[in-house]
Amino acid sequence: MTDSKHIINVLTFSHPEKEKTFGFKLKKANGHSPLRKAEFPRELWAKHQKDLSNTQYLYCDFSTTDNCDYVIPVDLTYSIYFAKHYYHFQIAQYFKKVAHVVHPNFINAATIWFESSSESTSEYTLYYKFTLAVRLAMISDKPELIVSFDGTSKVLKKNLLQLSSEDIDTGLATWMVSNGELVRNDENLPEDFNNHLDEYYPVLNFELADALGFPPLVKTNKDKYASYFKNIDGFLNKYLNTEEFKKVIPHSGTWHELESVSLTSEGTSLLKFGRGTHTDPYEGLKAFKPCKPVPPGRYRFFFICHEKDTKIANLFHQYSKRKQGYIDFSKFLSLPLVYDDKLHITFSDYNNPLDEIKDKLSKAELQPNTNYLAVYINPSYNYKAGHDKENFYYKIKQLLLYYKISTQVILRENITKDNFQHSVRNIAVATLAKLGGIPWRLDREINNELIVGVGAFRTRRYNTRYLGSTFCFANDGHFKGFNVLPADNHKLLAGAIREAIEKYKEQHEKTERLIIHFYKRMSNKEIVPIIRQLKSIGNNIPVIIVTVNKTKSSDLVLFDKDYDRKMPYSGTYIPIGMDSYILCNNTRYKPTLNGEHTEEEREAERLQLEKQLKSFPLPVKLHLQSTDESIINDQEEVKKLIDQVYQFSRMYWKSVSQQSLPVTTKYPEMVAEIFPHFVGGKIPEFGRNNLWFL
Repeated sequence: MTDSKHIINVLTFSHPEKEKTFGFKLKKANGHSPLRKAEFPRELWAKHQKDLSNTQYLYCDFSTTDNCDYVIPVDLTYSIYFAKHYYHFQIAQYFKKVAHVVHPNFINAATIWFESSSESTSEYTLYYKFTLAVRLAMISDKPELIVSFDGTSKVLKKNLLQLSSEDIDTGLATWMVSNGELVRNDENLPEDFNNHLDEYYPVLNFELADALGFPPLVKTNKDKYASYFKNIDGFLNKYLNTEEFKKVIPHSGTWHELESVSLTSEGTSLLKFGRGTHTDPYEGLKAFKPCKPVPPGRYRFFFICHEKDTKIANLFHQYSKRKQGYIDFSKFLSLPLVYDDKLHITFSDYNNPLDEIKDKLSKAELQPNTNYLAVYINPSYNYKAGHDKENFYYKIKQLLLYYKISTQVILRENITKDNFQHSVRNIAVATLAKLGGIPWRLDREINNELIVGVGAFRTRRYNTRYLGSTFCFANDGHFKGFNVLPADNHKLLAGAIREAIEKYKEQHEKTERLIIHFYKRMSNKEIVPIIRQLKSIGNNIPVIIVTVNKTKSSDLVLFDKDYDRKMPYSGTYIPIGMDSYILCNNTRYKPTLNGEHTEEEREAERLQLEKQLKSFPLPVKLHLQSTDESIINDQEEVKKLIDQVYQFSRMYWKSVSQQSLPVTTKYPEMVAEIFPHFVGGKIPEFGRNNLWFL
């Protein structure tokens, strides 16, 4: 527990009316909202279940009962899914008169946009976005209104007709604004849509920005927590704490305060290095050396670059060895990495470097018992999706893997930037990990437990989702068997898990349980094949699935009321209902020194912790499932599972910056992103058991 007061972006309220009569139609009608079968009122099911058993949708306008197929009183405290839809509809109707753009999102919550005239330009209108969602007694014992800030969006001032006349592909627009409503550009558009192209204004996205020649869209917000709270608090005071809105949702007017929160176990933030411990990766490496240096042996690196970039390559060489203000790789990483200029490869064809690289690599004299790293100076600052250069980039990585060579890619433009010394730190850490070293690990007792990590990536070009998977036999950062599978092939994933269990059993006498870190909530279709595989090898052990949402939790956010930046201490977590939790995973660490220490010592610690506070990520959302429900009902077991997610987020070795997502899902996702570009759909064997993709 912590001493701080914590609030969450929830407004509790009471039902304006506990019971109300509603009318329902079987056929779609103007002004009526579709209700899925799960949202049908329980009272309606009780009376008409036989008639409605094959009905997928009913339609309701939540106000009239005229000419309806069914009319029935509904208890809003009893038919909770219907009640949620009812309130969402009411909120959307209210804000259609107040906001500039309104749209019900995929859970029918009201998404509301407000124009910012001061931040708009002649090319686009900028909007601030909020979502209002209703839940019933999940955090409190009352109905709850969740108030979320969704960032900003830019809407072009040119409509689809104008873009089409400029030969801009209007299919690049995913969302559009028309007459105050947000419209998705898909097959559900009206039949006469093309007659009204001048009424639809696209929401700017990366592809449209590129097609229009705009600068790349960059989303930066260093103090995201404080910004998030400032926006929802302003929204509350300006639009929600009004007599008019409280007639729709009679809420409390203040953010819900939590009586208590939980913290991950003591010491979960501490990282172990070669000669000491620290909570900051860079400071720890600098002071205490790598946890485990690369094995003794010969280590060589060489450059691959365009023939005009040789000086740039040499400049990086200086940065990595001796230039003042930069780290020395050999000293910083305890890494005897020597440049082998005999292997240096240059190419002349900027648009097709692969053939030249392949030819020169085939003639290279690679020495036995030598570990190689190729530093590829990427000649283009941006490989755009669908462009050939993107494929060359990935094919070069694949080619080098066949030669058992890891690759470190560096953008040419970055090397000459003033802040490149910060990038060199990240490059150094990734280099050490790729060559088999361990920069740091958790300062915890090694726990031998089989953990399967599964991440996913959807390719934009092919609109296909791939699953990346990896297996960890302990919490020390050693991963085995990186692989990629089609997302819809559940049997292949189950088979890979079975194989991992059998390998695990070879090294450990007993397998007590299987823990899967999954990128989304697992369906029965995905779980059942795994259970069958376990039973087939006589291993009827509990399966625990920890869903780790790929995106941060921006709907429910926990705040430290007493802290000016509002972000709670790292490791703070709370239940949010239905076996789900939000975990604050950041670099704000709680001071450890107390009254037994001098004021000077406490102040020094405070300054050091403040120095480490480099980013302000929103919480991570977790969901627990298990074939043994007693595990997820046991709060001590829940804490262990959350501890594990928290610890694996500290094993990210692509940079010295702390991440909020665990590498058990992040690493497989990175592999799945690269895999679709590999020729033959195969990861070379060398790439299955090391961190070449960092």
